[in-house]
Amino acid sequence: MFPHRAEHVASTSNQKAVVYNLSFAPTFSASPIEHTLHAHTRTVTDINWSTHNPDILATCALDGWLWSWDLRAGFGGTGGARKPVWGASSFGSRSALGVPGGGVGFEADVVLWVC
Repeated sequence: MFPHRAEHVASTSNQKAVVYNLSFAPTFSASPIEHTLHAHTRTVTDINWSTHNPDILATCALDGWLWSWDLRAGFGGTGGARKPVWGASSFGSRSALGVPGGGVGFEADVVLWVC
């Protein structure tokens, strides 16, 4: 999925997702990083933007978690990183099935959430 805003680019950095704003002019004292999203404990493998809301995106990782992020939500955690607004794990209960637009894959097991 592509972001609704042309100036946004999302990337991964190990256990974090990073949203860059290309309209920010990088300088030695400022960075084009607009949001750092950190809740995963293993490598982030996928990022998807909401097709309905330009401020919502989802991340999944090798830790088996799917996290949903609202870029309008307040900051939390350490270093100004945002906290996810919703999450589902592929471990334990399968009650999270039916969550729109997500999925988690690891080893030989793939769990998908589909509307």
